Amino acid sequence: MNHLAILTPIIIYFISLIAFNLFVKYKDIKALKGKKVNFIKNYSLSDRKMTALALAMGSASTYASASSFIGGPGTAYYYGLGWVVIALIQVPTMWFVFTVLGNRINKFANEHGCSTVNEVLLARYKSPFLVNLTSLILVLCFIASIVVQFIGAARLLEGTLNIEYKTALFSFVSVITFYTFFGNFKTVSYSDILQGSIMFLGSLFLIYFTLSYVGGFEQVINNIKQTDAKLLDPFNGVITPQLYFSFWVLVCFGILGLPQTVIRTMSSQSPKERLKAIIIATVVLYVILIAMHLAGFFANGIIPRDTISSPDLVIPKLITIVMHPILGAIFLIAPMAAILSTIDSMLIQCTSTLVNDLYLNNKNRYFPTPELTDNEYRRAQNKVRIIVRSTTFLIIILAVTFSINPPNILIWLNLLSFGGLQATFLWPIVLGLFVKSINKYSSIASVVVGIGTYAILTFTKFSIFGFHQIVPSLLFSLIAVLLVQLFTSKIKV
Repeated sequence: MNHLAILTPIIIYFISLIAFNLFVKYKDIKALKGKKVNFIKNYSLSDRKMTALALAMGSASTYASASSFIGGPGTAYYYGLGWVVIALIQVPTMWFVFTVLGNRINKFANEHGCSTVNEVLLARYKSPFLVNLTSLILVLCFIASIVVQFIGAARLLEGTLNIEYKTALFSFVSVITFYTFFGNFKTVSYSDILQGSIMFLGSLFLIYFTLSYVGGFEQVINNIKQTDAKLLDPFNGVITPQLYFSFWVLVCFGILGLPQTVIRTMSSQSPKERLKAIIIATVVLYVILIAMHLAGFFANGIIPRDTISSPDLVIPKLITIVMHPILGAIFLIAPMAAILSTIDSMLIQCTSTLVNDLYLNNKNRYFPTPELTDNEYRRAQNKVRIIVRSTTFLIIILAVTFSINPPNILIWLNLLSFGGLQATFLWPIVLGLFVKSINKYSSIASVVVGIGTYAILTFTKFSIFGFHQIVPSLLFSLIAVLLVQLFTSKIKV
């Protein structure tokens, strides 16, 4: 491909996205003019009046990250049809989260004025220690996830532009810094409508051109049979029943404990809008996941194994083969949109956690702010604005530092951060909302046992009966909740 032909649509897309964000930001500033606005709450969750389309596309595009466009399809190339089936486990995720948590967490957040997931935990358990602990874990896991997205974008540019990895990384980070620096939850949510639409159409185009190039479905299956017939077996020795169950826990049930998904359920107070969002998000996720993972799987009939050095290079290589240079260049916008939509949401939530949950909440607890005049309040909010922007910049620098020498496969690093968040937040959120008797002691035990078990099993690579580490981690943390609750139920909290 001609490098200019690839870069031109990406540059146009970035300029359009920045212009759209500035327009939404301008409308937001205009709507809030003259009002006494808490900057950090507006930054974290805005007015909680997201439309169904913004809610659906924001949820789906944030969830369908670099792993859905690069790491997942690359893994399907190596593991076969079973990985495509595993990917489809994720399809009902948004329905599951919005149905289980939507009404309950919205009612609770309204009653207590919560704008972050950790504020929900603070209002529920009245435990600053618990919130400080979960906030620190969230920041660490989010930085790991942001690193994944940076690596994904850099590898995408590396594979298609044939440039050095570090050059690709720093080029992308320069753009993302400018793009996210002045945003907030509302600008990100509405820009995700555009990005989600591009991801949806891009995945359809790729599967269409892949099948057209190889001569149809039957031909690609015959090619794969000749290459390695085991790839057509969903249970081929690599893909086991334990792995299927593990991934159902990790990418479906466990999503109830992902703060970046839970915060979306808090962004719309309308049950009707949330119901519409469930339908839209489920359709969008299904199309993206099935199209991208089948494309990765079908690449076995097109790309010889000895020409691929990393699973993360399968999709970039496939694009260069099956698509006309101009169409291929336009398609590159789809995974870029997936990466951008994930990074911007995580940066905002990570910054909110550091500034609101760790800094401001602790500061106000130990050094209560006296009643302020209007001018003093505005000055205080300007100070918070500077802290927020500086924190965002520092997070980006830290993520870039870890991205310079990346691991070989994106999906495992992403799942590592996924599991860490689930082991931390799942039971405190779900049981906290549905079981009144659960107290702060049992929730702290859940977090410590969950993240502790997950970290030990992950870093020692120890597997219990062939299950992914998240399964015993959630089981042991649930047992810890029940046991500690049993022994502390009479303690007054």
